[in-house]
Amino acid sequence: FEGLGLHDLYRALDRLAEGKEEIERGWLARVRDLFTELSLVYFDTTSTYVEGSNPEELASFGYSRDRRPDRRQLCLGVVVTREGIPVAHLLLPGRTADPEAFREAIGYLVEGLGLSRVVICCDRGMVSEGNLELLRDEGFSYIVAIRMRRSKALAGLILSRAGRYREVEENLWVKEVKVTEEGDRYILCYNPFRAEEDRVAREAIVAQLEERLSSGNVRGLLKGAARRYVRTEGEKMELDRRKIAEDARYDGKWILRTNTDLPAEEVALAYKGLWQVEEAFRTLKTPLELRPIYHWTESRVRGHVMVCFLAFIMRQHLRLKLEEMGWEGSFSGLLEALGRVRVTEVEDMAEHKHRFRDEIPAEAMPAFRALKMAPPKRVEKLS
Repeated sequence: FEGLGLHDLYRALDRLAEGKEEIERGWLARVRDLFTELSLVYFDTTSTYVEGSNPEELASFGYSRDRRPDRRQLCLGVVVTREGIPVAHLLLPGRTADPEAFREAIGYLVEGLGLSRVVICCDRGMVSEGNLELLRDEGFSYIVAIRMRRSKALAGLILSRAGRYREVEENLWVKEVKVTEEGDRYILCYNPFRAEEDRVAREAIVAQLEERLSSGNVRGLLKGAARRYVRTEGEKMELDRRKIAEDARYDGKWILRTNTDLPAEEVALAYKGLWQVEEAFRTLKTPLELRPIYHWTESRVRGHVMVCFLAFIMRQHLRLKLEEMGWEGSFSGLLEALGRVRVTEVEDMAEHKHRFRDEIPAEAMPAFRALKMAPPKRVEKLS
């Protein structure tokens, strides 16, 4: 290792990018026992950014989830299991729309990794009739959310159907609504706490609009929900009470669409697990330092992302092993304790090299037990 230079590490990134599909196939084979016919995987996308204008094939200006619209963006898609174990990732041009990224992901899972016959769960941004047809053609089942305001006729039909909710959890009530005799099933979900938050937020907007309308100074507020609540006729502006009442119907509610036979309660709980992907994105960006990216060539950008993804796999593997042995401590605290351990190499008068390490904090010891590893020696002679 002492003979390695910076250029060697850069070339290693090139090789890692070339081996991405082979590596992910190998990893999938190791965790294959997690999958059954009704196994669930989550897919979502995020953005990250590069410093500079390269690589031109990948980097482009667009919507930044990191609030860095001044930087060229990349689109990153991640697939994780219900347990939070990462399966695969895709790096796409920054201008890639979510539905297109979804199609790329399905193609990679089927053709690149040979994964099918599982339930794909994704958010409303990925959904199109074409994508759902693709999933059915490839043998996947799915659980997706629909955009209620963009599918007003369907949402209105579902919201208007009578029937009692079943309480799954304190903040999750569900009822299944039959829309047609055949085809997909629709699950109406309701969170009473979120409904109250939505009501309070809407009433605050309406109160502010009423005050501004009376003074004639409302134009600065006309964005988001407020824009829907104001009706304009020539120079006259007034509250649209019909739109306000329509919005109230959506308070705390969302609609799921599925072609599975899972009970409605399980469908709703499965969808709530999408936080696993959000957690993956947060971990990749901080502390695994996915961003910013300084490399100029496409292969090295892809290699950098692959390094971060492999680090995430290792992190999640450790977490899973800790859970298997029944450990219930703080995972972030354990990692922080491991990070405090330092090693120093010294050379004595006889030119013998020794390695000294700090004391390993007690909070970090469960990691060694979970992985069945002996801690490194406190003092070790190297030569």
